[in-house]
Amino acid sequence: MDQRKIDEALSGRAHDEKCSLCTAVKWFVAIGAVILLFAVLATAAEAGHILQCGPHDRIVNRLSEKYQEARKATGTVNDNQVMEIFVSKSGTWTVLSISPDGAACVVAAGKNWRDVPWEPGTQS
Repeated sequence: MDQRKIDEALSGRAHDEKCSLCTAVKWFVAIGAVILLFAVLATAAEAGHILQCGPHDRIVNRLSEKYQEARKATGTVNDNQVMEIFVSKSGTWTVLSISPDGAACVVAAGKNWRDVPWEPGTQS
């Protein structure tokens, strides 16, 4: 076999090995992405962070009955959205976003709420 044929054969083999490596890397990345997606979804579902919307009164009643949370603060966003923060004595908290049509959505929830002393116009 002459040198040119040997080089062609070796370069083809190297190309096949590279393609096999590329395929393995692609599969590794794809499997990793799927595992990461499931981990994020499972964590969000377990923590209750999946966006939940409904009539404002119904959600407020649920926060009161199930978590003993009461409205702590409220504010407007862009003159057409209202944000409300509900807090319980045990430290659980929920942030609601209320749209102009009255629908409320839970946008964040957690625990270990702490009040921080604050005076308007001062830095905390």
